[in-house]
Amino acid sequence: MQHKVPLPMYPFDSSGSKLPNTPNFPPIYSNSHISITDTAQSQSEYNPSKCIPQKLQDMNFQIQIYDQGTTENLDLTTFKTKPCQILYNHKKKKCQFYHSVNDKRRDPCLYSSSRCEFYNTLSCTKGDSCTNAHNSVEELYHPQKFKTSLCNNFLAYNDCSYGQFCCFAHSPEELLLSTHKMEQSDSFAVNYFKTEKCPFHFKHNRLACSYYHNWQDFRRSPVAYKYEAVKCPNWDGNKMILKYEEGCANGMECKYCHGWKELMYHPHYYLNKLGDKSKLHGKK
Repeated sequence: MQHKVPLPMYPFDSSGSKLPNTPNFPPIYSNSHISITDTAQSQSEYNPSKCIPQKLQDMNFQIQIYDQGTTENLDLTTFKTKPCQILYNHKKKKCQFYHSVNDKRRDPCLYSSSRCEFYNTLSCTKGDSCTNAHNSVEELYHPQKFKTSLCNNFLAYNDCSYGQFCCFAHSPEELLLSTHKMEQSDSFAVNYFKTEKCPFHFKHNRLACSYYHNWQDFRRSPVAYKYEAVKCPNWDGNKMILKYEEGCANGMECKYCHGWKELMYHPHYYLNKLGDKSKLHGKK
């Protein structure tokens, strides 16, 4: 059956490596049956038990670092959470410990990767009890954002002063995002299309890209959120917003679709466009 809405597929294999002799863009397309994962749950408040993605839980936070002939563990639960006691001159960018309040992280299970309104100002009255990131180290080394974007310096100069301690990925293989590694199918389109932020900084077709690039391009995955296939009366698709709640005061918990992508790729709307509701449960 021909798709009413094209489904992009990136030329990467299951391990995240780019397939040989395939262009970066435009993406290719696939046709397949659909199954919907109905495990939506409320995420209106930051929940420490859910702060760590399963892919990092499976790694036990232990990321092997190979730098200058030595092997160390970059433990995201403790990295930069304790003061440095090293007295001799050393590379602070590659040190496991913090050296000032600007370099300090808290336990990442106690806050989200979202920026505090007093980000980088050291003036948050909530102090360590704040549930948002206070500086770039807290934000970018948080399990929610670590290695989810490509490093501009490494891409431009094939070098990075942070080495393998860099919070950004130095290749597509290092990315801890899963979108470009997933099998591109109708199930993928409904459950995951446009639900992760794009890690690619080079010029490309953003409309066809499987990742989102701004809040107007973003979709809440029906795997995590449950909302109806009805347009939200509060959401203005033509308004540029810097914070998600600026689009709708109900934020992520709104029970209606925010923008045309959430509506078009909503399970019920998408299946109606395909014209075969039996595919919802994988029935023949």
